[in-house]
Amino acid sequence: MAFQQQTGRSKRKTLGRYGPTLSLGAAREMARALLADVVRGGDPVADAQTLRHSPTVNSLAAIHDRTCGAKETSR
Repeated sequence: MAFQQQTGRSKRKTLGRYGPTLSLGAAREMARALLADVVRGGDPVADAQTLRHSPTVNSLAAIHDRTCGAKETSR
């Protein structure tokens, strides 16, 4: 899907591969939702990049263990 931001810059967003997991109708619905977000001033490409680079639960748990010290529990 290609779209143009309000600044005039063109961007592309891949919706997925056509096939048994993504029908043409589902792809159209996704495109409509993303274009509605663009009209409201959103940036679906930047949103996807933010999600891709956000920390995972495992990495946050490792940081917590390093900073607070892993505590052993006995049962």
